[in-house]
Amino acid sequence: MTIPEPAPIRHQKVIDDGMANLEKYADSSLEGWQFVSEKNGVKLYSRKPEDPSQPMIYRGDYHYAKAPAHLSPIDATTPIIFASSRKTFDSRFDDSEIRVIRSRYSSISYGKSKAVWPITPRDFSTVTLRSFDDETAYFGLFSAVDDEINPPVEGYVRGQLVCTGWKIYRDHTNGGLMIILINQTDLAGSVPPALAKSTLQQMPLLTAKLAQYHDKYGTPPNTTMVPATPVNYLGEDFDHISQTYTLHLGYSPEKDEKTDGAAADIKCCDLMYAKGFDVQVQGQAQYEVTKSTKKNSYSVVHVSHVVGSVTIQIVKSKNK
Repeated sequence: MTIPEPAPIRHQKVIDDGMANLEKYADSSLEGWQFVSEKNGVKLYSRKPEDPSQPMIYRGDYHYAKAPAHLSPIDATTPIIFASSRKTFDSRFDDSEIRVIRSRYSSISYGKSKAVWPITPRDFSTVTLRSFDDETAYFGLFSAVDDEINPPVEGYVRGQLVCTGWKIYRDHTNGGLMIILINQTDLAGSVPPALAKSTLQQMPLLTAKLAQYHDKYGTPPNTTMVPATPVNYLGEDFDHISQTYTLHLGYSPEKDEKTDGAAADIKCCDLMYAKGFDVQVQGQAQYEVTKSTKKNSYSVVHVSHVVGSVTIQIVKSKNK
């Protein structure tokens, strides 16, 4: 279930405070951080919170040296946001669902993690935001407390994401991308301390697994809305198994208003669609595909002339 966000936008202070903390932790030097271990190329650090009542903060740093030049920081976040792709590299992730679209890059979501014996599974009511430029992308996830859209669920303990998120940026010194994950989570309920510590320290190791996803599968499609377009972004999804990407757009022009403007650009990775892809349109819209001049990189589907509710699907070709 996805519903439009009413005004004023809920949880804005949670987003503002959470992103400020995420950037503070992910941008900081390693001064004040204690080195814990290194595994699979991920350097794990810990840091005590300023508020002693809050949980410990963990940080994982991974240098994705082999990142292709065409993979932008915001492109690199796409396997994280789609549940079907997240499941392939995060063994403790169960499922997630976007409940409210706040903006193109922000939502209120519901997520579940698998149970780790002997504790019951956790679920989370979260508000998320991706913030980025050409050099750096942040993806923050923070608990949206007491939101009626995500009521308590029987059989789950509601965990709290105090400050959890990713920073991915271009490493111009060593090449490739740097991937940093910050994890400050209260698992809530009754959890043996040793198990809680082990569970929380596992999450930063996902930095290396995200890179492995890109190396093996490529990148799910990433849509950029054309600046100043009147067309509304209404949601997206990606099925990792079928490699089907679905984008929902909407536009209701006024009488005699032109509808020929560009609406959205969908970047499609060559590795993900090694045998090519087809574009399927439900509703009134047009599209054009352009291929990058760089070998083994990507194509872009340019969507325009959107009228009414439109669904665009990118599906892998079967006849090529």
